[in-house]
Amino acid sequence: MASEPLRGQIESAWNSVAGGESPLIGYTILNENVDDSGFLMAILDFPENHFNIDTDSVFFIGFSMGGFMSHKMAIEHGDIITAIASVSGTIGTAIIGQTPQFKVNVLHFQGTDDSRVRYEDTFFNNGIGYYSVGTGAEQTVEAWRN
Repeated sequence: MASEPLRGQIESAWNSVAGGESPLIGYTILNENVDDSGFLMAILDFPENHFNIDTDSVFFIGFSMGGFMSHKMAIEHGDIITAIASVSGTIGTAIIGQTPQFKVNVLHFQGTDDSRVRYEDTFFNNGIGYYSVGTGAEQTVEAWRN
């Protein structure tokens, strides 16, 4: 079981479809068998069903892997999500090229000196080597602009 984290199961990572070709283990998506999207939608159901909330104003914000997850949620659930803000998290490799079906407002922050999720190409250093996990910052903004 010690090798399990290298096979894509990392307990503290969202299944944000961030993943890619790792030099030693091949193509992998982190926690791809975990339904985090369904989990977050279930969390939204509770206040909607028990409180008087404005369901036309649903926002997601995340940092790093949470930023990746915010982008995934906007692409998959744009009919419910009004806007997202992502800090150092881009569009994961498994959903690059998917066209959002609904307009979602996006605020994206990305540092040019981020050593984990890089600005230009979102290569991630997993301690073994660098591999692409998603779009670059400008590619992310352009994807949403289009």
